[in-house]
Amino acid sequence: MEVGADWDCEKCVVVFDKDSKRRRAEVKRTPASVAAFVESCGEAIVVGIEPGDRGWERLWSNAGAEVRVFDAQKAKSYAKSLNSSGASDDRRSAEALLGMLRSCEHQGQENQLLSGELRALSQMLELMDKLSQDVVRDSNRLFSHLRQVHPALALIAGRSKVAQWFLRTLDAAPTPRAWNELSEDERRACLKGSAQEKREQLTQALGENWNLVRDDEEEAMRVLIRMLASRLAASLKAHHHIQRTLAKLQKSSSQTEPPSMRGLGPFVGSAVVLGLHSKGGRDRLAVALCNAPVTNRSGTHGDRSPLVKTRRAASSTMRKAGHLLGFQMVRNHDVARAQYAFYRSRGKSGVDAYHRVGRSFSRIITALHRDGSEFDEKRYVAALKSKGVEWAMEL
Repeated sequence: MEVGADWDCEKCVVVFDKDSKRRRAEVKRTPASVAAFVESCGEAIVVGIEPGDRGWERLWSNAGAEVRVFDAQKAKSYAKSLNSSGASDDRRSAEALLGMLRSCEHQGQENQLLSGELRALSQMLELMDKLSQDVVRDSNRLFSHLRQVHPALALIAGRSKVAQWFLRTLDAAPTPRAWNELSEDERRACLKGSAQEKREQLTQALGENWNLVRDDEEEAMRVLIRMLASRLAASLKAHHHIQRTLAKLQKSSSQTEPPSMRGLGPFVGSAVVLGLHSKGGRDRLAVALCNAPVTNRSGTHGDRSPLVKTRRAASSTMRKAGHLLGFQMVRNHDVARAQYAFYRSRGKSGVDAYHRVGRSFSRIITALHRDGSEFDEKRYVAALKSKGVEWAMEL
């Protein structure tokens, strides 16, 4: 039996056909309620559901149902095609998902639940993306306040703002007045680990008091800067921990280990592994990472002026990994740098050029995964030259 299920935080509204009638029911968010519904059906059921809540997916799967997860944007478009008024509610959404289960157009487009090591890899990848966002957010918030409290230090810190010694210094001296109250030994202890050539410059900046903090605000500003520095330190610690865990998970099995190539770190490597296990042909990795373009053709102009744009179907995490793949390849391989420079010389934007490099290397990585081999850059350059590729001739 096929069931469309639209969920919220407390219940699932399910729609199904039984005894030649369209029926609707509500299933509470408990294992007993879901199991009772599945048992009441009296036969094996297939549940169509939108992504976004792993808890609901697992509840249905644990109760013995086959779960098919449809892309949320496609489900929304399909629902609009069924209802011209634009009205939406739980029942209509569930009916749309039931229709997608039965639609020939959407057969095979559902995402089966990942299992085992790939499931863990997917969760770790999303968590690492979230923690990266937390680090950026906490860093920006800290520096936003430093420019008002410790402006001289904010001007010269640059990339040192996320270093451990920098956070340690802010904890000991969150304001210029607090720094001037420290002894020489305490100051040296704070700056231990910083670059030797910058220590004199840092010491001067830490002691510069521009009198931006009034006497009655001093204590509050110290508490605020210490709190923001502590929050950033916690985000960095969590990010480093998940990065090590992700790298360890990649090495734990041949199924989760990315192909051997410089530049495939924990984040990009994990996204590559998930892309290689997705559906599709030679370009399945490029599609999963949104590096394969989408061509929109006009019914009026036909093929004369197609609009080519970036694919948006994947998650934001996979899109970031697709951009980083091109960026890391340019950083680590001469052939990628030459290709990037060629696209830039033709007027392409930096983002577009990185996507194009990423698509080329997606095909290379797919071949490496298929053959179980390592990337031989010299051999690849020789093959490009033999085909007369313009940007490879000077390599």
